[in-house]
Amino acid sequence: MHKIIKSAPPPVYQGYAQSPQLHFYFYEDIGDPVDYCELIHTLDHAGEGETIALHFATDGGAMESAIVILHAIMRTKAHVVGYADGGVASAGTIIFLACHEHIVEPFAHFLFHDGTQGNSGMKFNESVKQANATSALYASLAYSVYGQFFDNEEIERILEGVDCYLTSDEMRRRIEKAIDDQLHEVETEI
Repeated sequence: MHKIIKSAPPPVYQGYAQSPQLHFYFYEDIGDPVDYCELIHTLDHAGEGETIALHFATDGGAMESAIVILHAIMRTKAHVVGYADGGVASAGTIIFLACHEHIVEPFAHFLFHDGTQGNSGMKFNESVKQANATSALYASLAYSVYGQFFDNEEIERILEGVDCYLTSDEMRRRIEKAIDDQLHEVETEI
């Protein structure tokens, strides 16, 4: 069973607006959704003014879990901060980019790629149907989550199977651009 580890709040570090009250760690492969019930419960019951930190150093894992956690982040009233502490890949990138704020450590690195799945024991026609449905779901998810940080051509290349590796500096620039784009959008509306 893959469990995330919860710890006490760390000391306040200079430069962070608010020290998170709870920390959850994705420091191994992302397992089944049932492994994240405590995190989901915490996100669902957190209130405004609370900050929850999610730390990442993961090769990725189960897309279904990433979707469940993504939905909980979308629902929560708390402010969710994602910390890229090391390598963040695959399903980990979905959860990390769904966070409301992103801290990218100096030597963090990222891998974005098309999804993988196993389908042992299925008939061929069932495998094809499942692959097509999962591919469509992943495309929708990729445009929704990655769309702020990648242009459509980049997302298309990822969906076509081209792996996209980013350094911490490259990811920070994309995050900063997404923030600037959001600020420009708000200014345009005013």
